[in-house]
Amino acid sequence: MRAKLAIALALAIVLVIATIAWVRSMTSVPHEGSEERRVEANHGTRGAEAVLITPEVPAEVRQSAVPPQSPPLPRAKVTSPAARAQTTDATLVVRCIAKGAGSPLVGMQVTVEADDSANAASPRVIIEGTTTGTSDPGMVEFNIHPEIALVVRARSERGEAKPTSTEVPALQALERREIRIEMDVDDDIHFQGLVLAADTRSPIERANVFVALDDKPDYDFNLAKSKGTLRTPAVITDARGRFELNSASWRHPRLRIESTGYASAYLAPHSGHEKETATILLERGADLDVLVADAKGSPLADITVLLHADNRRLSESRGTLVLSSVQSDATWSATTDAQGRCQLHGLAASAPLFVVLMKDQKIARQDFPSLTLNGGEVRSVTWTIGGVCTVVGVVLDDANARIAHRNVRLEHAYRPTPTYFTRDGNTSIRKATTNADGEFSFSGVEPGQWWIGIAPQLDGHDLVPMAQVCDVPDGAKRVDVTVVAHRGGYIRGQVMRPDDQPAKEATVWLTGDQAQDGTRIVTYVFTDLSGKFALGPLPSGQFQLTAEAQYDDVPSEAVIARDGTDNVVIKLPAGARLDGQVIDAATHEGRRAELVLSARGPAIANKIQATEEDGSFSLGGIQSGTYDLIARIEEGRIAVMRAVTLGDGERREKIVLALQAGARLTVRYKGAADGCSFRMFSGDAIVGADELPKGEAGVRVVPAGRIRVELSFGPDAKRMSRELDVTAGEEKEITFGDDG
Repeated sequence: MRAKLAIALALAIVLVIATIAWVRSMTSVPHEGSEERRVEANHGTRGAEAVLITPEVPAEVRQSAVPPQSPPLPRAKVTSPAARAQTTDATLVVRCIAKGAGSPLVGMQVTVEADDSANAASPRVIIEGTTTGTSDPGMVEFNIHPEIALVVRARSERGEAKPTSTEVPALQALERREIRIEMDVDDDIHFQGLVLAADTRSPIERANVFVALDDKPDYDFNLAKSKGTLRTPAVITDARGRFELNSASWRHPRLRIESTGYASAYLAPHSGHEKETATILLERGADLDVLVADAKGSPLADITVLLHADNRRLSESRGTLVLSSVQSDATWSATTDAQGRCQLHGLAASAPLFVVLMKDQKIARQDFPSLTLNGGEVRSVTWTIGGVCTVVGVVLDDANARIAHRNVRLEHAYRPTPTYFTRDGNTSIRKATTNADGEFSFSGVEPGQWWIGIAPQLDGHDLVPMAQVCDVPDGAKRVDVTVVAHRGGYIRGQVMRPDDQPAKEATVWLTGDQAQDGTRIVTYVFTDLSGKFALGPLPSGQFQLTAEAQYDDVPSEAVIARDGTDNVVIKLPAGARLDGQVIDAATHEGRRAELVLSARGPAIANKIQATEEDGSFSLGGIQSGTYDLIARIEEGRIAVMRAVTLGDGERREKIVLALQAGARLTVRYKGAADGCSFRMFSGDAIVGADELPKGEAGVRVVPAGRIRVELSFGPDAKRMSRELDVTAGEEKEITFGDDG
């Protein structure tokens, strides 16, 4: 009898201990490094990326995020097989397989989220696991609480499979369910390219096509730094300048096309181009022979010379159809040898290049003016690091009293007139602080022109950040300067959207001329979350304010205000919108095309963008006015919708632009000027426009019929015009000289 009681008592104790362990497992906060992680995300957006938060969140914070009537969801758990029998949890088995082949995929990262979209206040629950490569490859198993709808996501860090998600209905208590996730592993991009010389349109043989792969759309395409970039070209163009390559869209491939003597081209291919060949026009590149020396003229070794140009400027400068420009900087670099020399080849022509000199991975100097080269040019430059001059000065106010403990700014001047310092400034900013006697100094200043003045500060101070020009002659050891800081006022106000809601994070521009010396003041600020702004401190005068928003609204009309004015209200007009599709008139299939909205009014900016893969487009934020809408593809087809008049907030939908065979027209200028600008007209519609450096040609696809070409060149903007007829499929060239 005693033995039976002992056994019963032991069983009861075991049951109590097991119950306590189960309760603790349900209420404990996971420690750092455990497999369990708690995540909060927006339940209103299904499929949004979850944002991990630190597990050690105070209980009162967690509880305050959930209303009393909405208790938090039970956390999903990963438990051991031994503990599994003591819970009512369900088991979800996820198998990741290759779509089509059905083979297991090992190393896939699988996440399981609680899909509780109806209860936005509750935190989303997430657990993670990785498919195994052991006895049951491609499988991962989760223990989860029942009666919770789930979203399961699978992805690969290495990019060998396309990220996939699926919704899973709630499991019942103790249910074991297996699901299969099929993931694309085959390349879905088949890209065909034709590489031509921009000036002669002849094919470029043996051009190198480099491919960079990364999971991030904003991947920086710097061949010297990108971890995902291959230094060995993926493909090389054949004798006809053609190449083909395959890739996966989810790896966000980026292409860089290089050939000796040409500047590199950048683009991002997409799926859906199997039936067309993208034409890539390479501009003639420029070369630079660089000597880096110190202030005494001695060569400096191991200096890294970096040049960079905005790719968006490169792609827009010629009008070539680029399927999708890489939104990052094109960069060239070289390191000086023992003689302080290095060479950079294949630099972009006709686009500003910005110079940075680095020593030991730190910026040594970057205050050089931008550099613009011509195609085929070879230029020698000498850049110095360090100076021997010390600029010494004092800061006085309007009453001739010295101003102590204020920041003074020195930066390279790119024009010989005073300027108004903004908080961003250029790349050559140096700062010093005045002492108790209002004195300051800058050492090691290179020869040249500099701006010097009170540095701008946050809202609240009253010294106007106007800067005067300071000349540092060659060989000067010391330059003395007196900075006079005037006290000024602010202009404050608010920017409102067309629906009378505050325009948060809008840009407010201020411009004005100083009557005393004619200095042009240009500055800007961003509005806060309530649309409010403060500009200043400003010198005494009258200024013009305009606002631009990040929405589909268009820039405001100018508002005039004086310094010291409060409660200025700037209203943004509603922007018009055009929605439609570009199709091929012969096949009626949607085609990806370059789209240009060309304004007939000179005060309205043009819009240029590419359509979607199926030719669909949506152009918003259009100012009221009259426009021509042009779509073109490099195969020589074009569509023109003429004289589209839009009012404030007007929306036009279901626009169809049907591409038809056009002509290819080349413009050349062989005069004495350094370059020219041209416009091509079909009737009153501008169907092509660009600026051309000396020796280069501009090529445009134009509609068949009568075309008028207007050219402007020289310091006096001399104009000339010629007309010609072109037919579909024809290629013609028109050449201008200084006399016509």
